Amino acid sequence: MDVGRWEKAVDTYLLPALGDGWRAVEGRLVRGSVGWTAQTVQPLPPRHRRPNFQMEVVVWLLAVPVADSYTCARRLHGVFPEPDTLAGYEPVMAGIRDVILREGVPFLDRYGDVEGFLAYRREWEARDAERGLTDPDMVASEEIAYLQVIRGDWDAALAAAALAEEAGELNRSRPHPVAWEDEILERVRAVIALGPDGAREALARNALVTAAALSTA
Repeated sequence: MDVGRWEKAVDTYLLPALGDGWRAVEGRLVRGSVGWTAQTVQPLPPRHRRPNFQMEVVVWLLAVPVADSYTCARRLHGVFPEPDTLAGYEPVMAGIRDVILREGVPFLDRYGDVEGFLAYRREWEARDAERGLTDPDMVASEEIAYLQVIRGDWDAALAAAALAEEAGELNRSRPHPVAWEDEILERVRAVIALGPDGAREALARNALVTAAALSTA
């Protein structure tokens, strides 16, 4: 994708069509204020090197100090051609605006804050349970622990941290343990060791750093 042309097209056609409450930062659309979470919409790379792309809506939990992966997201319907000119983007952006308003905004409305993100995680857990997947997940455990710290539910945060410990034990029992799971577990341990107030302060610092890394601050 020609990033420069995309960014100009966003400024020229998409932002005015979406209305108030949206801004563009380095080609990524950001909705509303940024605090514990950030609500974004971004293009996905074309498949099979074809000159087309899709759009994805993402809710970032900024307390997690990672800016290159995410869990709360939805790929929007539609495949859009990449025009050769700025003017060629006008009809493309009309279609993108429609799918953002039809599918993206309801997703962000539902899952875009701390309570919504937690609901997303609980729904994910329920789907896994229906499929018989009951082992604790390291990524989910970290996110839920941090969400509960933010919400002020320290007992629930400790319960999620305990699940992270279980996930760590499972990882270490495998023939080839995954290094990044140990890194996540160490992050969770470090946060929980600070106690309720210190943990929340540490997560607030994380959120500022992650927001800056995503250029959403």
